[in-house]
Formats: sequence, structure tokens, C-alpha cells
Amino acid sequence: MGDRGRFVTALGSMLLLAAAPAAGQPKGAASEAWAQCRAQQKIGDARACWTLWLEKHRKAGSEAEVAYAEEHALNAPAPPPPPPIAIVPVPPPVPPPVPPPPPGAPSPGSPPADTAPVLPMDYVVATPVGPKDQRPPPDPGAPGKQLGLIVQPRVSTAALTYSWGNTNITNGGATANVTLPSIVFGGGLSVGYDLSAITRIPETSASLGVSLLGGSSSTTSALLLPLDLWFEKAFRFGNVRLAGAIGPTMQFSWVTLKSNGTAVPSDLHFAAGAVFGPAVRIGGGLSLRHDLEILLEAVGRVPLNTASYSEADDRPIPAAWSKREDHFATMGVNLGIGKTF
Repeated sequence: MGDRGRFVTALGSMLLLAAAPAAGQPKGAASEAWAQCRAQQKIGDARACWTLWLEKHRKAGSEAEVAYAEEHALNAPAPPPPPPIAIVPVPPPVPPPVPPPPPGAPSPGSPPADTAPVLPMDYVVATPVGPKDQRPPPDPGAPGKQLGLIVQPRVSTAALTYSWGNTNITNGGATANVTLPSIVFGGGLSVGYDLSAITRIPETSASLGVSLLGGSSSTTSALLLPLDLWFEKAFRFGNVRLAGAIGPTMQFSWVTLKSNGTAVPSDLHFAAGAVFGPAVRIGGGLSLRHDLEILLEAVGRVPLNTASYSEADDRPIPAAWSKREDHFATMGVNLGIGKTF
């Protein structure tokens, strides 16, 4: 407590004693004033309070109260000041002794030798390991630096659409209703490259695909060889990747007109030439690892020009068949695996 606080406390006590009844009043007033000075004594200097109490209540107070008040009155000696704080000097730390160099090593302060000293076999040089050096072992399955090469083998099935329809072929008085197969099956392979680092657009790639699709009906069989150039953009949601791709397609086709069930005496083989048009692919993939996923896609190829049939085995094509305008458009599904290197 500061001097101002002590002054206010002493002044309050003196005012209380001044308002208290003088000598001759009941002993309870003296005891109450004595208790107030005692309470002030516990929190600060109460010598002025004890002096005023002796002046007013000496005759009404008990001998013990008077003796205690005289002991702590103004003429009592002030309490001794607190002892000074001793400042003990702390000696500077003594560095640990430096161990002597191993045998054959240069002593401190000597010029470096041309060659490193050869240490004995039982002398081990320990390399300190800090928190930054305590790295976990590498995870073999974690993604590392890749070339960006994408390989996608697949199996496919597709509906052969946008064809001329049925054709009536007559030979020797016999007429047969002939048409192309409606469903073709096969597989293919795509090889692409991740363009994300080049285009600064994530999940973009370009690929070149080749497929081989074949189908058969009761009167004909067809073999299709489409070549596709794909430009793909994908969106990833956790382990699921949704992708869409567009690009041009070029397709070669071969048709066999069967003799069984038709009016031709033996099977006729002829080429349908090349057709060109746009292609679209949309689907998704489920990641099994960072570099391996299962693919399920819908694929459509719509050539814009019609097939141009030509003889494949030096036999004439029936006139009715040569008039067909087939586009060999396909709408199908791919199921495959994508591997990134």
C-alpha cells in the first residue's frame, strides 16, 4: 500500500475515533474503537490511530488494550525497514573440455593437409540427426514424377447405324433381302499424353486411338477399323473422374456378302473405302491408384461421307449393292483400363 493509501486509512480511523463518545462512555465504545485501530494495524501504519484512542478511551479501555495501544502509539519506534536484496554474482559458464583429436587427425589450428586423414576402423564419425532429417521412408505407391504418357486398352460393342437399310439382290431369278449387321464387337487401344503442364489447364490430354470392330448377320459380315484423334477434358471428384472428348475419326470398312441365304453363288468380299467425320466420347473413371483407373465410356462416330465399294477379290459387285449409301456410323460403349506412366 502506498503513502496515500496509508494516509487515507489513518484519516478515516481518526475521524471514527473523533466521532466516538469520550471517556466515561460505555466500555463497548472503547473496545469497538480499539478493534478498528487493530484492523488498521494489520494493513498499515496505525500509530496515529492508537494515539487518538489513548486520548479518548484510556480510562474506559482494559489494561491489556491500553498496554497494546501504548506499545503501538506515535512514540513507539517505527518498524525496521526490510533487509536489502542481496545480489549474488553468477559465474560465467565454463565450456566443456574439448576431447583430443583422434590419432592421425590434424590438431586444431594446423593447416589442412592435402589428403583427408585416414581414421582407424574403430573410430566412428556420428552424423547428428535433427528433426528435419527424420523423414519417413518413401511410399512406393505415392505419386512421383511421371512422363505423362497414358495408355488405355479397352473392349467395345457398338450399334451399326446410319446405313442404307435392306437391299434386294437378284441372281438367276432368285432374289435375296440383304443388309449389314446391326451390332459389332471388338476392342482397341489409345495412347495419349497429358497436356496439363503445357496448357496450364488441369486434366487435359490428347490421344490417338485405334479400334477393330466386327459383326455378322445371316447375309453379311462387316469389319470396321476406326482411327480416332481425341482431345479430352476431365473433372476429378475424389477417386471419380468424369471426362469428355471430341475429335475427328477416319474409318476403313470391309464387307462380305455371304452366299448362304443370298442369291450369289459364293461369298463376295469388297472394301468400303474410307469415311471421315466427327467423333465424341463421354464417360468416367474410378481410380484404383494414382496411376491406374477403370474406364466406362460411351462413344459415337458419325462419318459424313458415304462408303465407296470396290472389288476385293476380282469379282463384280452386284449392281443393287453398289448403289448403297452406307456411312458406317457407330454408337457404342467402351470398358477399359487407363494406365499413366
